[in-house]
Amino acid sequence: MRNTSFTLSLLAVACATPPSTDTGVVADSGAGDAVDTADSAGEEDTSDLRFLLDGDWGDATLTLTWLDLAQLRDDNELRVGDTLLSAPAAADLALVVPAPPEADLVEIDPENFPGSLVAAYVPALHRDLDGDGVRSGDEFFLGTSNVVALWVSGTPRDGLQPGWNALLLTRGGDPLPTDRHAIPVSTNLEPALDGHLAGTAPDALADARFALVSVREYVGDQVLDDVWGAPASSPWAADVSGAPPDDHVTLLGNLGFTGALERLVAYDDLDGDGGYSPGDAVRAGACVDGEPVALLWAPEVPDLAFALTLVLHERAAGWIPVATGVSAGPLLDSDAETLDFDEGCAP
Repeated sequence: MRNTSFTLSLLAVACATPPSTDTGVVADSGAGDAVDTADSAGEEDTSDLRFLLDGDWGDATLTLTWLDLAQLRDDNELRVGDTLLSAPAAADLALVVPAPPEADLVEIDPENFPGSLVAAYVPALHRDLDGDGVRSGDEFFLGTSNVVALWVSGTPRDGLQPGWNALLLTRGGDPLPTDRHAIPVSTNLEPALDGHLAGTAPDALADARFALVSVREYVGDQVLDDVWGAPASSPWAADVSGAPPDDHVTLLGNLGFTGALERLVAYDDLDGDGGYSPGDAVRAGACVDGEPVALLWAPEVPDLAFALTLVLHERAAGWIPVATGVSAGPLLDSDAETLDFDEGCAP
């Protein structure tokens, strides 16, 4: 995914035996309900986490799902695995969380700290229609957080401690330790019904037309109505509102869920019908840093890695400006509003 570069330098820890923990829900609602944070030896008990929920989360389930830190470190790619814990959502949710299974533990810096292990988990909300405690079937995520739960074994550094911690993920910078008793989780994936792209175009395209063209049209030679089109101009802005027509929606195989993908192109309207059709000549495509750009319609997000990527790019479900090349993923507003056209970005 685009712009997910997280530096994991704060995760280095020294070798030690993980502290033991109990398992169970200790409080599921009520501001001021607290988990006892002192153990019998007078040291802090780090077996608990508290989640503060915001938004329309009624009847939702909160889950903690494993985040593959090794994949993130080695390939700069978000990948998730099994769910460690689930609980009914509540405004103020305090949980005693079990220690991670051995398979989830990662030796994040074997060269400098051999044997030191960590595991990270993404908190998220979904409506668990089948009651199995995990997102499955037609269920989708309502929201997630850029603060993850981090288990550390060893003598910690940089504000971390043995047991459970909370870590704030940022784009392009070091993760930052934060309060594990105030992990925010909101319904931040509510669909955005308006989509927007903007930029400039070279003088050579002055006689062309611009259009957002469905992937179903330029791949399948179907004639579909454009969700947006206009004579070429510079600067330009492409704005859409509401869901795309039903015939634009398809299974997006590379994402694994149903949606629509609309590529922004400059073309010659050879048949003179005022819209793009498969017989027209595409001259260029919209670009960001040399990569093709599109608007993705994803009203429901069943994939947690993609949901987390959206939140880290300050995006929701619905209309999402995306790059579709090698560094595919959501665009920040600063990129989505400064696009250009190039023939190398044509479909």
